[in-house]
Amino acid sequence: KPSKFLVTGKYVSRPDLISYSVYGSSDYWWMICKFNGICDVFNELVSGVVIDIPSIIDLNNFIANNSKK
Repeated sequence: KPSKFLVTGKYVSRPDLISYSVYGSSDYWWMICKFNGICDVFNELVSGVVIDIPSIIDLNNFIANNSKK
């Protein structure tokens, strides 16, 4: 089950900072956006919005299942 994250202050339009705050790495910013259907971080990732944060296990499974060669 995903956790919830309230976008405020320094996290507005900054999925990279959200990723770093949650996972300890900014590398997963695009997965947070994809998971929440966010295409335009400047208009959709605004103060007061609550987004879902997938677990690191779910992220790793998604990456493993979608990076087959």
